[in-house]
Amino acid sequence: METLEGIGERAMNELSTNTDFMQALYSLGESSECTETLLKVITIMLDAHKDDKRESLCTIDTETGEYCLEHETTRDNIVTTSEDMKLFIANHTDIVIIHTHPAVSLPSAQDFLASYKFPCTYCLEISPDGSFWKFKAYTHLRKKYLKKLWFQHCTAQTQLAEELVNDSITKKDFSLLYHRFFNQFRTWLGLFGIDLREMYYTESPMLYYSEELLNNMRSHYVENAVLTREQYLVDKLVETTIKYEKSLKS
Repeated sequence: METLEGIGERAMNELSTNTDFMQALYSLGESSECTETLLKVITIMLDAHKDDKRESLCTIDTETGEYCLEHETTRDNIVTTSEDMKLFIANHTDIVIIHTHPAVSLPSAQDFLASYKFPCTYCLEISPDGSFWKFKAYTHLRKKYLKKLWFQHCTAQTQLAEELVNDSITKKDFSLLYHRFFNQFRTWLGLFGIDLREMYYTESPMLYYSEELLNNMRSHYVENAVLTREQYLVDKLVETTIKYEKSLKS
């Protein structure tokens, strides 16, 4: 358990004076006291890993304001649930689960699965620039199929980000295409019982994968394809989106 003492004033001001961020935070519908706690906790979490690639995890009881906050200290790009955290979740209701990512990115497939596993009202994923997304899975989708949906979206977003970085498209076109891809992905997830909402996004490009990793993942999905009803639905969604992406470029 960590106290809220000693929060960097500068870091706190950066978020609290960001009108769009604060509007998004208040739009979660929590009490003013809980919103203040959310702001302080998010500030601590982002400040803790501003110089590394590790993550933080926090659970907050929105009724009492109690929370349990932990920082990953050994591994990058992952955060584990300790026994203390599990006990906190078991002993509280109206839980909100928050975790950070070391780069600007959407919740991962594993994040969606965890939001179904743990009894919580909703989850928040916070990126280093303050961008954050609200999500909750209401049904279980097998990891393999969920990862394929997530991979397809991340591939599109990575390619789009590279075009922006290389000045192949304008910032305006990037914003338009990003939201088209995001809304398509959100629709996909909704069909499988997962609610994903963009609360605040700075529109920083999302570079999920290197080209080498993308090619390796493509090979993996081709080699391990097993046609089931669930797989068929995923493949049809992917096929439709590929056609849609091509139509945007024509």
